[in-house]
Amino acid sequence: MGPKDERRFLHDLSTPMSTVFFLLDMAIEKLNVDPEQHSEEIKMLQGAVRSMQTARDLMQKRREILIAEEESATEP
Repeated sequence: MGPKDERRFLHDLSTPMSTVFFLLDMAIEKLNVDPEQHSEEIKMLQGAVRSMQTARDLMQKRREILIAEEESATEP
C-alpha cells in the first residue's frame, strides 16, 4: 500500500470513528440526566471516548508522517 492509499484508508476510517464519537456523546448526555444512577455506565463510556481519542490521535500522527514523506519526495 502506497502513501496515498494509506492516507485514503485513514480518511475512510475517520468517518465511522466520528459516528462512534457522536453516539458515545449522545449516550453520555442521556445518562447524565440522572448521573447518580448511571455513574458506572458513564465511566465506562468516558473510557471508550478516551480510547477513541487515542486512536484518532494515532491516525492523525500517521497522516502527518505520510504528508511529510510525500512532500519530501516531491522536493527537488
